[in-house]
Order: sequence, then C-alpha cells, then structure tokens
Amino acid sequence: MALLVALAGLCGGCGEDSAWLVADGVAWRQVTVKARGTDLVTVDLFVDANHAGPADLPADQRLPGLVLCPGGLVEPAQYAWLARRLAARGFAVAIAHFPSNLGLLAQDNAQVARRLLTQGSSAATVPALAALGRVAVAGHSLGAVVAAAVATDGGFAALVLLAGYAAAGDPVETLKIPALSVAGEVDCSAPLAQVRAGWLRLPPGALLAVVQGLSHYGFADSLAPDVKGGCPHPLALEVGHERVGAAVEQFLRRALIDPALPMPGGITGVTWEVRP
Repeated sequence: MALLVALAGLCGGCGEDSAWLVADGVAWRQVTVKARGTDLVTVDLFVDANHAGPADLPADQRLPGLVLCPGGLVEPAQYAWLARRLAARGFAVAIAHFPSNLGLLAQDNAQVARRLLTQGSSAATVPALAALGRVAVAGHSLGAVVAAAVATDGGFAALVLLAGYAAAGDPVETLKIPALSVAGEVDCSAPLAQVRAGWLRLPPGALLAVVQGLSHYGFADSLAPDVKGGCPHPLALEVGHERVGAAVEQFLRRALIDPALPMPGGITGVTWEVRP
C-alpha cells in the first residue's frame, strides 16, 4: 500500500494519459475527465491487474463496482487501502476527488466516477470496467453525506455509510437499494449514537455494523487526526482495516453479486443489526 500512496502523491497532477501502475496484483491509475462542460474531475481507479487494459471489458466480464467518497479535508489516497483490498477481490473501485477535498462542493463528482466505471472514457483511453446496475456508492464521514445524497438521485445499486449519515433533508428512507452503515464504537467525530440514529432513517432491512474499538480515522490511513484531537483509538489501524474491509466486502458481495448469499457476519470484533 505504501507504494500506491507514494505513487498517488507523485501523480497528483496527472491527467488523461496516466498509465496503469501495478503492485501486488492490483492495477491503479489516476485520470482526469471533463464534466459539466468545462469542469475537470479527477478519479483514482483500482482493479485487479488481470482486468486492466486499454479496451472495454466485454459486457459479460464487467465487474461489480464501488464509488468511494472521501471524508472532508481527507486526501483520497487515505482510502487506497480499501480500494486495493476490494480490487484484489474482484471489484472495480473509483475514488472520486472533490474541490478542496470537500464533497459538498461538487456532489455530482460521484456520479461522474460512476459513469467512468460503467462507460469508460475514450478521451482518456479509460476502459469500461463495471457492470451497469451493479455499482455501489460509499462515503466516509462528510463523504457519507455525499454518498447518501447521490444514492437518492439514482444510478447506484447499493449504499455504504462509513462513520456518517445522511443530511437531514435527504430522503434516504425512500431508497429501494441495500444499505449498510458501519460505525466505530469509540468514534469522537461521528459518535455511535448519532450514526445509529442515521441508520434508523434508512429503509427496513438496512444493516448496521459496529466495529469495537474503532475510532473515526480508523476508516482512513492514519490515526493522526484522532491522536491530535485526543480521541481514543484502542484498535490498531491494520486490525480496523481488516474488520471494516471484511464487513464492506461481505455486504457488497450480497448486494451486487448474489442476494442469496448469507447475511454478513462472523467477523471478530464486529456486531451486526438489521433495521426493523
């Protein structure tokens, strides 16, 4: 992962001609595409190396996909760990970039990332990787607000909220797609009680996964903001990543691949509830 983060830093200004980079069987590239006429939107793409190339995947070989919206003022590279994990397990992942790392300034960038996954971009020689109708949207913290908002706009097949919840005015109770809320037990920034209240606004059947000992920035790639803020962080970062990653993966497999799979569960340190 350190290699990919370093590459992300080096490629911060890369545009349409950035090539696939491969590490540990996962291919990564950063592309910038036009949207809304003149805007430029940057997206980080992750996929299994066997699926990386210049040509669209055949329709019957396209992958389940995920668009990931970073937290407020958090660099997109902080979520490369989750993107790499899911890519290695058969998902196509797009991390959307937002102006000033604030998703609320351009929520539609998440939809731009979804279209990039499902349609590709001839201008940037980006192939179509994900199957139309099998792309979920996820967001951490402020990114969860963005993810919930764009989910209500349509086009996504599932919703994942990480340490966050929908804004008060967004009608998430009307969603007809599977939803998962993942909470950190000791989160100072998005306290468990608030995340639970947000989960109760989701439709019946929505899942809540509570990760014991997980703090707010345990969802990202550094606990430094928790340390600076004096927030407890008893769970080691790599353990938190393993538990969050496993919960998200189990949910996405059931939501996007096979609804007959068992309900998510069986992860050490994670408790589950189903919205009644």
